[in-house]
Amino acid sequence: MKITNLSNLAGLVIATVLLLSSGSASAVLLEYLWTGAIDIPDASVVSGSMRPGNAIASIEVGDRGTIEDLDVDVVITHQFQGDLIIELFHVQSGTLVPLLYRPGFFGFAAHNLGFCSGQAPCDAFIFDDEADDEYDEPPPGFGVVSHPGINNVSGHWRPYSATQTQTLSMADDLDIFGTWELRVSDNMMFMTGQINQFSLHASVVPEPGTLALLGFGLFGLGALRRRR
Repeated sequence: MKITNLSNLAGLVIATVLLLSSGSASAVLLEYLWTGAIDIPDASVVSGSMRPGNAIASIEVGDRGTIEDLDVDVVITHQFQGDLIIELFHVQSGTLVPLLYRPGFFGFAAHNLGFCSGQAPCDAFIFDDEADDEYDEPPPGFGVVSHPGINNVSGHWRPYSATQTQTLSMADDLDIFGTWELRVSDNMMFMTGQINQFSLHASVVPEPGTLALLGFGLFGLGALRRRR
């Protein structure tokens, strides 16, 4: 059973619930989608040092449950992929999860992560620990992609930091509840961009009673729509 448009905050955040196993609280996929346009400012030189330009998109999650697996998708328009460092931050636990670290040995010159034609769904760039490869050059990088990278690249890719891969496992066992921030920084001058989409896809073991309350609330929403 898939239920969409569970919550909509200012038209920007939509939650989706997918019950993976009927009657079982051990198999629930919670999905949260943010869309909009947040500028990523250009890096600048301050006192002789490069200062990144930083942007944050956030999702507020009201559900509770223990994360078993987490994927993150993004659509980011930017003129030079190799400028970007992307991280996921969970405010309540203080957990910072690296997702992408300046792809390409000399920096991929390709444009954009994911692509939106103006009609949903967008072709997103998906960070997934179970993906086959990292979006990076071969060794000494982590990946398999040749320079200058892939314009509008989409699909599933393993996340990585400057030193390690499969970093989304750092979110395992956290409570899904709270504020999740997508943090994007531009780390070289002369190129800018925007965050246009940010989604969480979490396999969660819910707290006792959560599914019953969820079902009751959705029944009420359906009745309200029918009356209108």
